[in-house]
Amino acid sequence: MVKASMTDDDAKALEAERKKAASEFKVQLLSLDGIPMIAGGNKAAELRATCLLGPSAISKADVLYVAAERAWRLLESKVAAEAQVKNVSLP
Repeated sequence: MVKASMTDDDAKALEAERKKAASEFKVQLLSLDGIPMIAGGNKAAELRATCLLGPSAISKADVLYVAAERAWRLLESKVAAEAQVKNVSLP
């Protein structure tokens, strides 16, 4: 996908989308990791913050999953097209 993302406009767009989604998901995970320190030992505050941030992290994970799936489908289609050009069967 990395090689395709350097030459193919569709792949470039999908790779940029995947990287953005991965970055946003990472921010959500870092936020969740910081909750215990920010809560300062207050378990109720820690649980409340986790409950408030959790759905957002799950949403970002879903966006990342969709972006990765789209990138893989494009890559698979490119591999299949290349196999057809070279008259090679895929497993």
